Amino acid sequence: MTAASSGGGPADMTARNDAEAEVAELRRFESLVIDLAAGFVNLENDRVDDAIEDCLRRIVEASSRPWASTGARWRNARAVTWS
Repeated sequence: MTAASSGGGPADMTARNDAEAEVAELRRFESLVIDLAAGFVNLENDRVDDAIEDCLRRIVEASSRPWASTGARWRNARAVTWS
């Protein structure tokens, strides 16, 4: 029995590599979210807006997805005001 006929062929290796890469990406994202959330602990009220903008920037920079370029819109959008 060959590797290809036993289910261990190139297609299986590609699928496994893709799955491993996806898990690694998910772990990096989870770590980023944990770091970002920790930054809000004991944060002064007057620093919240800046912290949110920094979080959005870090998410965009860390992303390898095509939609990451939408972060350019966030940089200049301070439409939300807190009362």
